[in-house]
Amino acid sequence: MAKIKNNPALFGASGKFGDIMVFRQFKGKTVLSYNTEKTEELTEKQLAVKDRFNEAVIYAKSKTQDPIIKAEYEARMGDKFTSAYSVAVADFLRVPEIRNINLVAYNGQAGDKILIRAVDDFKVVSVSVLITNPDGTVIESGLAVLTDNGMDWEYTATVTNPTYLGDKIRVQVTDLPGNVVSEERTI
Repeated sequence: MAKIKNNPALFGASGKFGDIMVFRQFKGKTVLSYNTEKTEELTEKQLAVKDRFNEAVIYAKSKTQDPIIKAEYEARMGDKFTSAYSVAVADFLRVPEIRNINLVAYNGQAGDKILIRAVDDFKVVSVSVLITNPDGTVIESGLAVLTDNGMDWEYTATVTNPTYLGDKIRVQVTDLPGNVVSEERTI
């Protein structure tokens, strides 16, 4: 991509130049780049990516209409993004991540703690925990609470579970756009 500076003949130019080059206007500057038009049909994977991006655009348009959420996105713009809209698109396209499920303090007693490290490029809004017996019977479930460090979520057990060894714990993390990831561990 070439940027054109101080050339009055090309100032404000836009459109194709032959079949190879395209003039575009970006942030008040004339940019010369390769023509990226594709004439081939898209693969299933490419169509899925295109659909996901279209969903991100719809999400970003919707969320930047809400002044509170728009202000949150604007606060995260920095050098990488040029608008709250672009931050919202990126947030939609990136799913949260479960980095750690710490079961050291869980011994099957009410009041025991389970610590989950969940991160997202913007914000994790909820972390839920489900504990089941090996046969799938639900022991307990509930929401974890965000700790002071802003990354770890703490779940406090509410049920005594004397036969907890071999049980399964399922953690589900949700971010602001509604992306959900989950992980299951055997205790």
